[in-house]
Amino acid sequence: MTTRRIIVREYHVRNRRLERPLRLVFLSDYHDARFRPYDRPLKDLVNSLRPDAMLLGGDMIISARVRPGTDNWYRWPASLFRYLCRRYPVFAGEGNHETRLKAVSELVPCYEEYCEAIKDAGAVLLRNESADFCGIRIFGLSPDVSAYRKFSMSRLGTEDVAGLFGQEKAPDDRFSLILAHHPSFFKACAGWGADLTLSGHLHGGIVRFGSRGAVSSDPSIFPKYSGGIYRDRKDPEKQLIVSCGLGAHTIPLRINNPPEVTLVLLEPDS
Repeated sequence: MTTRRIIVREYHVRNRRLERPLRLVFLSDYHDARFRPYDRPLKDLVNSLRPDAMLLGGDMIISARVRPGTDNWYRWPASLFRYLCRRYPVFAGEGNHETRLKAVSELVPCYEEYCEAIKDAGAVLLRNESADFCGIRIFGLSPDVSAYRKFSMSRLGTEDVAGLFGQEKAPDDRFSLILAHHPSFFKACAGWGADLTLSGHLHGGIVRFGSRGAVSSDPSIFPKYSGGIYRDRKDPEKQLIVSCGLGAHTIPLRINNPPEVTLVLLEPDS
């Protein structure tokens, strides 16, 4: 069965570089979900978690619905941005649906309009950029659309991450967090030095069997990172959290896979 009941998944991350505890709420793959009335169930749930900041991991829209000359395709996401920004610091990254707009010349003005709406709401939009917040550095990874291409996906390497951010490695003097929409980017982000990578994209595997997702949009069966917390094999201090996301698009289906709000609790490790 499908469901609209939103759940919270909570993850604890301890690290010696953290100066203080932080409560971060991570939303990914909203895809114009429209939790009626007026996204109130989602807003009330976020408020109940008392976040220090909001992190939005991309794919707030559905690129196939984009139409020049109208704001119908981003009206609900923009409204959610405005609501959140009135209450919390908001840091936003991009996913493949936003990135796709930049690759189609007639949709570039739509992309620019959407970005302006996000920034006008008060969000910090991170497109291969970073921002400091309470002693941590938040990065937003935004590779070319080819990094998401199905069947022939070009996997990012550590040198690609360094090139996109314009620095050889993550800073040594503070905790580094990357909003990297596709979990396949984790190895490169960890190799670059990111302490924590936050991803989504796979919608929890669409159909979940316990802690495993069945299908990837890449496509593949039982993808390695469909939802949960993972550690890098070479450096277990480097971690990945993958949200099962909030919405759907081409296949509007979620089985044993309710929409997810992700609570990330950062804790100093003395």
